[in-house]
Amino acid sequence: MGLVLNYPVQKETSVDTELRFAPLPPGTRDPVTYTITAAVAGTSVTDVTVANGNDVQVGDTTITINALSANIPNRAKIEFNNGVNVRLTAAASATDTTLTVEAVQAVDRDQETGVAIPAATVGAYNAGTLDQNTQYLSVTALPVALWVGEVLNFGGTEVTVTDDVPAGASEIEILPLSAAITQGTTASTLATYYIAGATDASPSSNPKLVDATTFTSGAGNEQLITGTNRTLSFTFQDVVGDPGVEFMKQILYNDERFDREVYAILRRKTEQVYEGACIPTQGDQSSPVQDIVTITANLQFQGRSFRYTPNPNAPTVFAS
Repeated sequence: MGLVLNYPVQKETSVDTELRFAPLPPGTRDPVTYTITAAVAGTSVTDVTVANGNDVQVGDTTITINALSANIPNRAKIEFNNGVNVRLTAAASATDTTLTVEAVQAVDRDQETGVAIPAATVGAYNAGTLDQNTQYLSVTALPVALWVGEVLNFGGTEVTVTDDVPAGASEIEILPLSAAITQGTTASTLATYYIAGATDASPSSNPKLVDATTFTSGAGNEQLITGTNRTLSFTFQDVVGDPGVEFMKQILYNDERFDREVYAILRRKTEQVYEGACIPTQGDQSSPVQDIVTITANLQFQGRSFRYTPNPNAPTVFAS
């Protein structure tokens, strides 16, 4: 019996559509590809304790602590029991009694002054491993910052990043690992910004027509297609903390970045991909009172940089 298409089941849907962006280096339309390498497990430190009489204030860049039980690498994240997280800006040895960190923020991001971490509060550094179900993946020092929502593929094992992580860090917070990863296995990434709050993503192709009518055309007009303008229109909610949202707002509204080309990737559930270097052509905000702020943007793909990749199981309709 021949092939019968199951139309109700096989219709394309927009479920699980991904919309990602990567910055482009000036003067090129090719995004930079980075390599992430799985590394041996580190040593967790669960006794990071703020010293008595040394409350940590909002904005502090040093924290006085009791001696540690083990070393902590640079760019590691310390999670304190009161909910405050800090990121090291220099490695700490077991004998150190001072941590050098990024400016401390309170749990309440609106708190501008006051105590962020009381004295005697205990924190922990969760070192990464390569084991199944781990939520902290051990890697060599990252060559680039990774953002929440990034998906890495280590030899067939997909890893989803669940928190922003800076360049130089040696562990990545992830969804529980589905299978163990072997040390030295690598993953390639463009270090994209993922817009989680996208509500619409629509690629378009608008052929450019030129009138080619002559006396030999008879009574009908003739048109030649001399090119096509491919665009991507999308709408997203203005979600605080979404790096993809902030990336697009910087491109659309910041004078220092208005002329930047960006690399856009639209990937469907069925593995169709529309991608290429783009320039923004429109960015509109809608913010009625007592409503969600939404932004609609249009991007124009630039020339030969655009690439469409069909579903790998799609029928071959052109011989060449």
